Amino acid sequence: MKFKISYDVGPAGAWFEPAYTMEVARRVEQAGFDAAWYGDHFLPWFHTHAHAPNAWVWLAAAASKTKLIPVGSDITVPMFKYHPLIVAQAFATIERLYPGRVLLGVGTGEAINEAPFIDRWPAWKERGETLAEAVQLMRKYWSR
Repeated sequence: MKFKISYDVGPAGAWFEPAYTMEVARRVEQAGFDAAWYGDHFLPWFHTHAHAPNAWVWLAAAASKTKLIPVGSDITVPMFKYHPLIVAQAFATIERLYPGRVLLGVGTGEAINEAPFIDRWPAWKERGETLAEAVQLMRKYWSR
């Protein structure tokens, strides 16, 4: 079994400007990590000096600043604030620009990021079912 070790640049993204985290991504690659991940958060976790850059823009920029390592979102929620087909299109575009170097981490979300956009926060079971449907839709788009 081959193990891979990734680095989550995302927490730095909440504290520092995107330009700084670009340098972190370069250093992650230089240090020999297998991938760099960046948090897909719409709202900052705190109020003082908080940042919440667009993760997809960051991924494309990080891929341009590195040479080999994949970059990925942790975690994009392909429902609520994003339609699954928009997610599929965005990640397909990054993949075409940087073949084999984009990773899409998906999940059911967390209330701090998704709840402000919907009337009620669904239970985990409902979110899990919705995520499964969203993944099916994205795979259908990618197979066309």
